[in-house]
Amino acid sequence: MRRLLLPLSILLLSLPVGADWYRSDALGQAGEPVENPRPGDEEYLLRRTATEGGVLDELFLEGRLIRSRFVRELPEGGREEEIVEGGERRLTLYRGGLPLREEIEWGYILPYMVTGILNEHPRAAIAYRETDDKDKYAEFYEQLLEGLE
Repeated sequence: MRRLLLPLSILLLSLPVGADWYRSDALGQAGEPVENPRPGDEEYLLRRTATEGGVLDELFLEGRLIRSRFVRELPEGGREEEIVEGGERRLTLYRGGLPLREEIEWGYILPYMVTGILNEHPRAAIAYRETDDKDKYAEFYEQLLEGLE
């Protein structure tokens, strides 16, 4: 029993002072506050720390850090969100509550992938992305197949 007390004491003393702890779900949504967290519990715990630069949320499961999320407010009402999970780092910029991707198309866009798989020029995908049905991927795929026949 004494063997467990020392490592547990060291772990509890290493927790940052001023951080707020919450019960959480797998998505990292803050639930009810937790007064005395036990990081080894078999549940999700969220540690929220406010810093000068923004807010850091760290999601723990069974005492292990599984996701880290840092949100920083930007000038003109925007914000930057950095997520580190499973060794991968994602950075998302928001303007007015929506991801900047909603205003500027960038990243992985399915119609371009479909034309590439079918070894076609992406002009069909470019034209389709300019229509009101730009997110109806199944219809785009069917139209593309009909054009190939």
